[in-house]
Parts: sequence; C-alpha cells; structure tokens
Amino acid sequence: MEIVTVGKSMQVYNSFPVHQHGYWEVILNLQGTGTATIDNKEYSFKEGTIFYIPPETPHRKVSEEGFMDACLFIKDFTPLNNEKIGIFQDDVSQTFRNLILLAFDIFIKNITNANSILNSLGETMYQLLVSFNTETQKRNSLIGTFTNIMVNNISNCHFDIAKEVENTGYCKGYFRKIFKEVTGTSPVSYFNNIRIEYAKRQFQQYQGKCPVKQVSLESGFRDQYYFSRIFKQYTGISPQQYAKQLGEYEVEKVVGSSPDKLYEKTIGI
Repeated sequence: MEIVTVGKSMQVYNSFPVHQHGYWEVILNLQGTGTATIDNKEYSFKEGTIFYIPPETPHRKVSEEGFMDACLFIKDFTPLNNEKIGIFQDDVSQTFRNLILLAFDIFIKNITNANSILNSLGETMYQLLVSFNTETQKRNSLIGTFTNIMVNNISNCHFDIAKEVENTGYCKGYFRKIFKEVTGTSPVSYFNNIRIEYAKRQFQQYQGKCPVKQVSLESGFRDQYYFSRIFKQYTGISPQQYAKQLGEYEVEKVVGSSPDKLYEKTIGI
C-alpha cells in the first residue's frame, strides 16, 4: 500500500465544501461531531470516527461545534467486505489516531526513508481497520442474536434480561455499552419499546375492545400498573386512552359516514 500524502487540519472547521480526490482517502475525525455526506449519503461522525472513501467520490463534512481531522491519500487501497465506503471507530487507546499523527509528523519532516516508513505505517493502519471490521461484525452478530431472543420472548413475563446478558459471557457494563452503540438505546429500553409496540398492535387488532389487563399479559407485563406507566412513558398516553381513541375512531368511521358514502365504499367507488 503506497501512501501519497498525509494531511491534518490546522484549524477548526464548521463545514468543508463538496470535493473529491484522485486517490483513496482515509479520514480520521480528531475532534467534534457532525455529519459527513459521501456520495450523497449521510453518515454521523464523532471523535475517533474513521472513513475510507474511493477516488473521485464527492464528499463533505458539516459540524455545528466544529471539527478537525487527519487524512491519508493512498494509491492501492483494498476495500473491506467489498464495501465501497467504510466507516469505523478508533479503539479506546486511540491506536489509529496515534499512528496517523505519527505518519503526519514523518511526512512533514521528510526524514530519511520517509516513504518506506509511511508505507509500513499505512499497512499497519490498514490491518487495524481489518481488526476493527472483524470486531464490528462479531458485535453486530451478538446484538442481532440478542434482539431476536427479545422478540421471541415478548409475551414471556418471566424473561430476565440480566440473566440473558450473563449467558452471553460479557460483563453487564460492557454489553450495555456495545448494545447502545449498535441500537442507540439500552437493552431494557429496547425491550420495553418492542413490547409497547406489540401492545399497540394488540389494541389495534381488537379495535380497542380488548381489556388492558389481557394486553398487559400478552405483552409480557405481569403488573398491569407497571405496564400502564411504561405505555404512557413511550406513547404519551395511558393504555385506556389509547384504547378509547381506537374505539372512537371506529365509531366515527361508521356514524360519520352518510348512507351514500357507505354504499360507495361497499361497491368500491
């Protein structure tokens, strides 16, 4: 892998206009959060986010708080998993950051054997991306399996998330961290959300006429009052209000229609 150029921001930017390059580009975001638009698709970034971008691909970055980054331009980069655009996150030790800043320092100083050293650093950074990619696949597979277990236990009042986390072999804090990175929320919030969505479908199926206690049990909540509190937390209204709205909607559809309108609906006009 041949490194052509190494660059680094010398000031904080709030935005950088659309541009493209003749080489593969690997970008590490050094500070700030925002949105990168690459080939007309938006990606969120934060400190430690890494992108690789193919040659002649339009891209830009925008950040309200401002951002700085470092980048490599590479002649012969091999994309991972045949993905045209790659996105990764640096590890907690900031290994990728340390390597790319070292590469920038060597590039600027133009020391003896600079090209050989840069290409060696480039290969090391590439292998780090391979490692990050493998870890991401393993993590996504783990969380995907866990969320499927949740879905299969929506109606199981005895399902214990904490015990299921223990069965993964990961400590609770680390599992919660990677779960939130993948789904954007905690395991408990995720599970409550899919249970409440299931409860809403139950109310809809029975047009609001199903007892709240029955829906509560079918949605995996043994305590009807706890169910009502969680339901309101996620929907803004109580289960009783939700059921009542569905019932009023059904009545309004029939009572509010004239005989002619109902006839038109019957014959498909």
